[in-house]
Amino acid sequence: MKAVNTQTLPYGTWPSVLSAKVVTSAGSSFGMPTEYRGSVLATELRPEQGGRVALVERQATGVVRDVLPRDYSVRTRVHEYGGRAWWGGVDQLYFCCWEDQRLYCAKGSPDAFEAPYPLTPEPIEQHGLRFADGVETPDRQWVIAVAEIHASDQERLGLVARKQDEAVNVVMAIPTDGSAVNDPTRLVVLSSASDFVSNPRVSVDGLRLCWLQWNHPNMPWDGTELMTACIATHLHSDTSTEAGTTISMSDAHCVAGGASVSIVGPSWLRDGRLAFSTDESGWWNVSVFDPNTQEVKSVTQLTHAEIGAPAWAIGTTRFAELFSEPDAADDNAPWLAVAVTERAEDWLGVVRSNGDLERLPVACAAVKGLSPTIDGGLLTHIDLTDADSEHRRFTHEDLATGGTGKALFNPKTSGAIPGFKCSIPESFEFESAGETAHAFFYPPAAKELTAPDNEKPPLIVMGHGGPTAHASPALRMGIQYWTSRGFAVADVNYRGSSGFGRQYRQGLNEAWGVADVEDCVNVVSALCEHGKVDPQRCVIRGGSAGGLTVLRALQTSELFAAGTSLYGVADLEALLADTHKFESRYLDTLIGPYPQEAERYRLRSPIHHASDITSPLLVLQGDEDKVVPPSQSTSIVAAVAAQSLPHAYVLFAGEQHGWRKASTLVRALELELWFYGAVLGFEPDDDIAAPEEAVGF
Repeated sequence: MKAVNTQTLPYGTWPSVLSAKVVTSAGSSFGMPTEYRGSVLATELRPEQGGRVALVERQATGVVRDVLPRDYSVRTRVHEYGGRAWWGGVDQLYFCCWEDQRLYCAKGSPDAFEAPYPLTPEPIEQHGLRFADGVETPDRQWVIAVAEIHASDQERLGLVARKQDEAVNVVMAIPTDGSAVNDPTRLVVLSSASDFVSNPRVSVDGLRLCWLQWNHPNMPWDGTELMTACIATHLHSDTSTEAGTTISMSDAHCVAGGASVSIVGPSWLRDGRLAFSTDESGWWNVSVFDPNTQEVKSVTQLTHAEIGAPAWAIGTTRFAELFSEPDAADDNAPWLAVAVTERAEDWLGVVRSNGDLERLPVACAAVKGLSPTIDGGLLTHIDLTDADSEHRRFTHEDLATGGTGKALFNPKTSGAIPGFKCSIPESFEFESAGETAHAFFYPPAAKELTAPDNEKPPLIVMGHGGPTAHASPALRMGIQYWTSRGFAVADVNYRGSSGFGRQYRQGLNEAWGVADVEDCVNVVSALCEHGKVDPQRCVIRGGSAGGLTVLRALQTSELFAAGTSLYGVADLEALLADTHKFESRYLDTLIGPYPQEAERYRLRSPIHHASDITSPLLVLQGDEDKVVPPSQSTSIVAAVAAQSLPHAYVLFAGEQHGWRKASTLVRALELELWFYGAVLGFEPDDDIAAPEEAVGF
């Protein structure tokens, strides 16, 4: 029986309290909660400030305030995707500044930081010197970090790129006294023997260094080497250099991993051993290396879940050693906190001194950050599935007593929005090309609204980017924007997605543009067979790699009434020639080596089969995108326009790979809603005018 106040309206036309502006305000998000000198610091993304990433402190009173001037945005461009952009020393804070990419230092405590000053020289070319993912040495004289050096700055540092016009990635030591600002020779390159490096970490005694390295064509989830070396500092004083220290490295060698084994998140333990995640078993599990015995021992033995994730963001880790000193007589004491991914959904666990892995009674769908506290607890960044997340996103967990956690930061995404009803995702398995594929299905959800009898909802199929990544069931207000208006959403974890073990993750090897497309097409068929959606009103959207999936699906299937490509790949050969170093050989695995497989590249490139697209297309692109350059979008739009298909192409000024500005986030959502209404024949409740860029509607 329908509630008395229930209103009946066609799907897609439901009025929603989640306007594009409300969803965008929820885009302000915290990250990397870390204890520093008695306070908890975190980054906060602020779309309303042009996508600035602020560094904030949570005081004991619960007040959250900025600790750096507004001039500084804490974000790195290393690998273009960025990652760990700040870290603390004994009494100094280090961070990478987005505007110039230099490494800065701020002395003092969060309540009274001195004015930040640079530690690295001005680059010769804009953003020519980039830094990330560092650590202070115990003597406080050096920071060891990842450095990415571009063309003009390579010569003055005595570096030569392996490939012309390619960046050089190294492990670099930077003096903390600021002497390298005017004397770049004070920058010490410790390792430059590989195409990529990440996760440099110094042992507690300061005598050993570890880092990860890998070479083309591998990505870090394909195969990496875990390296260790001895490091030493020496006093120096000569006529050409001010008194200070130099640093050197010796006995560098690989202790784990290789070309076909992925190591992620290495971290030195207090007892001098080195912990890391390895997928040698087919699932990322934690192991430890003992430098004294040179032995590697497994800590966890998961076979249907894993402690690890693709390292798109530099500095990725999924476990943390707790600071509490375990009682020698208590083999049940908490030792490691771990984030476990099982079928693309996360749970929080603890490894005890006896090796037992215990799942903690902490509600979560995605764990994005783990950081130990001095009191033996754990700072966590947890996303939930439902909207009751105001007091659950960032918590301090008392692992010794099993405490449920105290809120640290209150994100703007919460269940406090009046009239909002959250769509709860259902895990959905379906058959695709003789294999099992996965998705999360979100049904329409709104308070006091229903659709006419016998009407099925329109479906939005979402293909995630990467493509080596995965969709989780964590609350995403961008999805709720659609479900609250009467759309159903299928968030597809096609073959090749992470979160299901190495074998599933390799499901796209030489099959990108085929397996992912099959899975996005077959999820529609399966949902239609289950009577969950209207087969005549299915659309597909995706960003980056997901954009290629969109274009290929529109070319190979008649199931989709329209598609939206957000900064999507259209020409694989052009991508090879015009993308950044990190992904420049990614397609060797996803498509095949080039030029040997040139014909396959052309067969999979949507630009060469644009005439097969017969459905309307919306293309959204950032004009500063270095990952998938605007030329990719303009080429497919020109081809679609030549066929007189309804389409719209919007180029957002000042945006890179993904949206960060509030104005862009709002306009992009409203454009999509207008587009689906125009294509599927309904009038959205929102007042959205047709964009000037629309053609053929």
